[in-house]
Amino acid sequence: MFIFDLLYITIGYIVGAIPTGFLYARMLGIRDIRTHGSGNIGATNVARVLGKQYFFLIFVLDTAKAFVYLWVLKQYMISELVVYITACAVLLGNVTSIFLHGRGGKGVSTSVGIMMALQPLVVPWVLCVWLATLMLTKVVGIASVVATLSLPIIGLYLSATEPMILVMIFVNIVILIRHMQNIKSFFKTL
Repeated sequence: MFIFDLLYITIGYIVGAIPTGFLYARMLGIRDIRTHGSGNIGATNVARVLGKQYFFLIFVLDTAKAFVYLWVLKQYMISELVVYITACAVLLGNVTSIFLHGRGGKGVSTSVGIMMALQPLVVPWVLCVWLATLMLTKVVGIASVVATLSLPIIGLYLSATEPMILVMIFVNIVILIRHMQNIKSFFKTL
């Protein structure tokens, strides 16, 4: 069984590592989206470079790859612990893509997919926090950070299990690290 568990986790990393925004931008003639805009491969930068209409497409694709893979694992009654570890691997794959030599996205879309698969009741609450913060700050990255920080609090409120709270804390740490530049830039403008 351990071999299969390791396989699920490894496949999770690979699924997360698929650089959706990078590949889509390349299909549209941008050789390397990382050399444009903010240098990120995610939905926000793809929209900045190619047009706002691509934000939702890349966001949905990145969310869907995490959601579908984890949802399938849950349907096959893989142990809860393995699913949670795999969720963390999916997120790590997104932010440290093997296909881009360890560089990747910022993890927000993938985190939404993870939560939709594992703790769907938190998603509308976190979306409300994200929207409220976006309206106040007008900065997508800061809204994403604040919304992510609310995850464990909302999870506790909705009686999420302890392992799920640990996954949420892991998501927090990754999102904070990946958005550190956004946070520094935001506070410089205050």
